[in-house]
Amino acid sequence: MDLPLKKIIFSFLFLLLFSSSVLAEIEKDKQKHFAVSYSVGVGTSLIFDDWKTSLVACSAVGLGKEIYDEIDYHGFSKEDLAYDILGCSLGVLTVEGLSLSLKKDYYAIQYQYKF
Repeated sequence: MDLPLKKIIFSFLFLLLFSSSVLAEIEKDKQKHFAVSYSVGVGTSLIFDDWKTSLVACSAVGLGKEIYDEIDYHGFSKEDLAYDILGCSLGVLTVEGLSLSLKKDYYAIQYQYKF
């Protein structure tokens, strides 16, 4: 397994842990917006080498979805867009500070982000 695939797997495990505790109190539609945007955030972080570009690309997907909803259903939702941006942000930040080390006898996971 190569390193980006391991980052993807770790990121989704993090999402599962996060979603079971925090997202349990949020309505299902908002959970879906958060989870899909988190996934897109992880994906864009693996594609682009810059967190700003990743965040903009991911947020554009969420904005596009809300524009589509407005055109087809007359239902642009600022709350949905907020959950999209929150999911994007956490997805991007999860991958940005994550490093995995594979040694002969052990695996090491380290998360470090400099503000």
